Formats: sequence, structure tokens, C-alpha cells
Amino acid sequence: MKLLALIVLFVLSILVQIFFLEGWQVVGVTANIVLAFLIVSCLFVPLEQVLWLGLIGGLMFDFYNNADFGFNMGFYILVIVVAKYLLKFGENEYSWWKPALFATVAALVQAMLLRFSNIFLNFSWVVIGQVLAYSILTGLAAVVWYLVIGQVVELTDKINIRGIIRSK
Repeated sequence: MKLLALIVLFVLSILVQIFFLEGWQVVGVTANIVLAFLIVSCLFVPLEQVLWLGLIGGLMFDFYNNADFGFNMGFYILVIVVAKYLLKFGENEYSWWKPALFATVAALVQAMLLRFSNIFLNFSWVVIGQVLAYSILTGLAAVVWYLVIGQVVELTDKINIRGIIRSK
């Protein structure tokens, strides 16, 4: 995939997450489309490019969120490393359900870590519903990103502008 197209999509996902999706909440939560983007992009781009994007995206969300500083950055990098090796382990064929399932599980783990005291110490069905909605919405966002990134990869493979855009 071309590096410029990857960066444009990544910046678009951050802008949509921060400025657009915060107004459209379902049960008080929104999908983490940056996490879904990073997981799906592990299928199409080299590890070092995705690690840099995870570092920058995690740092942006550490500044934006009220969680512990460094949590999102560390979590994104760990998820990228695990996703890169689990999703591409011995296979050449890409399937849409694997990154969607991995994004759902990763979002569930992230939400449980962030809401640990609310889930286990002060049990509430509302919090459980929010955690499940967050993970399902992130999994659905991964399906959308799979479709978008797949089309962008095909388009950038057809367009070959030398000297302006680096390919993988």
C-alpha cells in the first residue's frame, strides 16, 4: 500500500474519531475506529509503518482521553504486534471476519481494562452494556475499514507514481 494513502486514511480516522463520532454515541459509547484501522492495516502494510501509526495514534488519544497517560499508546502498539502475527500467520488469503473478530476482542479487553473498577467492584449492567456496545461497534468499524483499505490498496497498486509516493 502506498504510504501517502495510509497516512491520509489514518489522519482521517483520527479526525472522524475525535470531532465527528463523539456527537453520535450509542448507549453512551462510540466505536474506536482508530483501533479498528490499525488492526485492519496490519493485513496490508509492513509492521514498521503500522507501529509508527500506532505510536502516533496512541499518543494523540493519550492527550485526548482522561485515562492514564501512555495507556493507549502501549495498548495500540501491543495490539499491533499481536495482530500482525496472528492475522498473517501462515496465510496469504485475507478474510474480513478475522480482523473484525480481533478488533472486537481487543476493544473488549481495552474497555475492561479502562472500566475495571466499575465492572468488578461496583457491578452494573449499564457498564457491561457499554463495554459490549463499544466492542461490537469497534468490530463493525473494522469491517468497514477492511472494505475501504482493500479498495484503496487495489487502487494504489494500479496507480504507480514514481518519486512522489513510496510503495511497500
